[in-house]
Amino acid sequence: MPTQHFITGPLIDVHGDRATIAANLLVVFAHEGAPRLLGERYELEAARAESGWRISRVQARPIWEVSNV
Repeated sequence: MPTQHFITGPLIDVHGDRATIAANLLVVFAHEGAPRLLGERYELEAARAESGWRISRVQARPIWEVSNV
């Protein structure tokens, strides 16, 4: 199923070797017959490693959904 993801408004808070990231997500599911839009909030955590920052947790929280647009 074709999809398109838009991730906007990232907010990053760094506290030493840890960080929290929040962003808005809009997903368009463009399949035939019944397109669907989904709005979510991404909440992530990251930790600094020797090789750079690594994401340690990802959570997507659904906010709204529209079907048959």
